Amino acid sequence: MKTCRVVLFAVLAAVAVVPATTQELVSSLCLGCICEASSACNTQLGCENGFCGPFRISNAFFIDSELSKEPNFAQYNFQSCTTDPFCSAAVIRKYMAKYPRDCDGDGQFTCKDYAMVHKAGPDGCTNTQRVRVTDYWRRFESCLSYFPNA
Repeated sequence: MKTCRVVLFAVLAAVAVVPATTQELVSSLCLGCICEASSACNTQLGCENGFCGPFRISNAFFIDSELSKEPNFAQYNFQSCTTDPFCSAAVIRKYMAKYPRDCDGDGQFTCKDYAMVHKAGPDGCTNTQRVRVTDYWRRFESCLSYFPNA
């Protein structure tokens, strides 16, 4: 993993316009690690097999985030948003604000929880074993080793 790639994405995500109604629960570094885990943070990715952009967001995830209801993002559709690093970061933040979950039961909402919800969904994060054996989780944990306070 290239540390500078994660840091670059974190900086990009930090300047992304996040709707005022969205709590900023997910730090920029955490977004960078989720991005790294999802696609090696390849911001040039289009759509493949129903998943788009650097976060590999599905249409159902995009719709469920309700980001398109926000005035600053109303002009985006699924594909144009999820392939744009700024808009896709806002989708992740909006989704996590809608579905805060303590997947590991430690009493806190942490980057690991957000990464788990991103991969398994809000109802799947309690069954973490199936995610923990994936390349996604291996890349995520590798990124966290560089940024433990994400």
